Amino acid sequence: MATWNHRIVQKEFRVKGKVEETYYEVHEAHYNSNGELCAITEGAVPPVGETVEELEEELQRMIAACKKPILIDGQIEFATWDSDEDKDREF
Repeated sequence: MATWNHRIVQKEFRVKGKVEETYYEVHEAHYNSNGELCAITEGAVPPVGETVEELEEELQRMIAACKKPILIDGQIEFATWDSDEDKDREF
């Protein structure tokens, strides 16, 4: 069964190949049944909840992502999915 969590992704803003700025975003990370990283969302995800309590829970999950190893954009190694169904998902 695939799972997901939030992860911090380090990105760089480049001008003419030169790094002008390094910044960090929160993304959803998706894993296969072996717990291996298979995909991240293309863009950053905002905190969202249907209630203030759900929003707080979402923010806590995002804060927990700050304690995990940071993923570096362009250097992330992705594992394969377990099933064709997972491969066809859009992030």
